[in-house]
Amino acid sequence: MPRVVIADEHAAPTNRQNPFVGVNYQLSKHYKVSLMLKTISLLIVAVLCLSLGGCGGNGLPATDSPQFDNGVTASRSSLFIPYSPGFFVTSADWYFPPQADGTVSAKGVVWLQRGDTADLAALAAQIAGQTNSIVVVPVISSFEIPTQPGRYLGSAAMQQAVADMMLGDRVALAISANAAGYQGVLPQKFLLAGERLGGGFAAEVAARTVDNGAAANLLGVVMFDGVARPDQFPATLAKLDSLGIPLYQIASPPQAGNNWGSTTEQLVALHPVQFVGVQLDDGSAMSAAITLSTGWINDIYEGRGPSDPFYGIYGNPNDGTYVANQPLVIGNTGGTVLPAPPPVDIAQYLGTWYEQGSVKQDPSVVLVNVKAVYDYQLGDSFTVENSGNTSGPSGPAWTITGSAVPVNAANTRHKVSFSGLPTRDEPGNYWILDYAPDYSWAIVGDPTGTAGSILTRDRVIPEAEYKALVARAYRLGVRGTITPTAQYLPPAS
Repeated sequence: MPRVVIADEHAAPTNRQNPFVGVNYQLSKHYKVSLMLKTISLLIVAVLCLSLGGCGGNGLPATDSPQFDNGVTASRSSLFIPYSPGFFVTSADWYFPPQADGTVSAKGVVWLQRGDTADLAALAAQIAGQTNSIVVVPVISSFEIPTQPGRYLGSAAMQQAVADMMLGDRVALAISANAAGYQGVLPQKFLLAGERLGGGFAAEVAARTVDNGAAANLLGVVMFDGVARPDQFPATLAKLDSLGIPLYQIASPPQAGNNWGSTTEQLVALHPVQFVGVQLDDGSAMSAAITLSTGWINDIYEGRGPSDPFYGIYGNPNDGTYVANQPLVIGNTGGTVLPAPPPVDIAQYLGTWYEQGSVKQDPSVVLVNVKAVYDYQLGDSFTVENSGNTSGPSGPAWTITGSAVPVNAANTRHKVSFSGLPTRDEPGNYWILDYAPDYSWAIVGDPTGTAGSILTRDRVIPEAEYKALVARAYRLGVRGTITPTAQYLPPAS
């Protein structure tokens, strides 16, 4: 069975200097004039806002939130996004890290973009406190509002507007930060992060900073179950790769909310032999997401990564370096270094499997010697023959046949049908949750978590191996009770 890394999710990093050296760039004369005009316009708007008593959300005075347990303070103010032909005015929550003398001396700015209605306050506060970063969480709709055309996360114009905000002195950000109570100049270095559609937005904004030159100060991108447009994502990733800017994903198991893990699978396919992130067994485990993201961000500030980590977790149980498909335990949450699981080679997966245990459903409640035989059919489809004996090894034989087709490119999810041809629509009903590198065992489930089976090539396996596989199945989201399936060796001839 694979080794497991156990991480202390409460370990606090120490501050170090960041050796990252950015890429030089030049702004055209035309762009400098344009930027200057935008700056003047922003200053005029800011003066008007302040004359009304503050620059809080929607023109209201800035509001303070209680200080967090880690000393981080939060405040809300208006944020003016230069969106041609005017401005998009929204609210932004700012999180400022503590210093011993009460001042703020952060390493960088983290733009953390919400993708839905999720409350990111706890995540933002921990990123600010554990990485010594100023974190800003703006409000941008995840869908287009008829009265505000183009003012949403999927809009190319909005993505470009935010990318342009990262140029030069970043006046719009500075005005919002100052209105929220920050004194001084914002750090030049920044990271982009986001949750669900906000993660895809962060990735696309990052790619646009490569085009406009602002990526000189961009250190990395972190997506929290990020969902990107599949037609744009390869080009986005290629632009970041051209400057060596890392993009990491903290993924949930495939589900409707993350488009059945499509962005995670695409990321793995585009970077098949390098670290791209971790999939958590429990997608709601915020503490594990905090541990992973803050460790990676601190390493990014240090110019480190999967090959020479200091703070981050990338797989290896001894030194933290990258190990693909490595199971992890972070606090009370399990996870797996992507890919999770790796793409399945159908040719190696075919053949005979013996069921060692399963969530029993009719007719499997009374069956023993249950086995499944998979064989090629046409193209990438294969036949399925399940069989067993009723009530004992000498009982009546039971058999059912059907066919299966993959519903995703990685061949980890399939649709099995025992009546007619199966469709290729997500999410399928036969999920390969994990398997041995040599295809000697596999854990199978479904999108609901109510089904689950332990399959092995050997008819009989040691009890310890069976218990380990059952424990792994529960970690991977099987919620039904798995009970043993009796396997009897054939009588000696």
